[in-house]
Amino acid sequence: MQKHKFDVCGLLETKLVPSKLQFMHRSRLKHWKLVSNVEAADTTRVVVLWNPSTVHVDMLDSSPQFIHVSIRCLSTHFTFAASFVYGYNTIIARRTLWDGIKSWAPTGPWLVLVDFNSTLSQDDKYNG
Repeated sequence: MQKHKFDVCGLLETKLVPSKLQFMHRSRLKHWKLVSNVEAADTTRVVVLWNPSTVHVDMLDSSPQFIHVSIRCLSTHFTFAASFVYGYNTIIARRTLWDGIKSWAPTGPWLVLVDFNSTLSQDDKYNG
């Protein structure tokens, strides 16, 4: 059985301004690399960090509600797509999230890590 070692971490709902994100990176995980969606949102809602000695990560797309990346294990060269999602609080605001997810469909393995910021209720059926 082949083992894959992936040192990847996704942080959702961070609400970090760029200076705080840089401070956290320098002080806690300075040997890891990171991408965030700070350019797409007022504050950083999604952060993806990885250990560059074990994996290679390419950011493929981002929005205020998600980051899509490609992750490749450096020892086995196994590659897969991953989406880190932190949805807005309202159904109306999440509509662009669904459009972004539907339009981005990788051809290989795809891992989706998500906080939709929603609970299923009767109201959701009729308001969406």
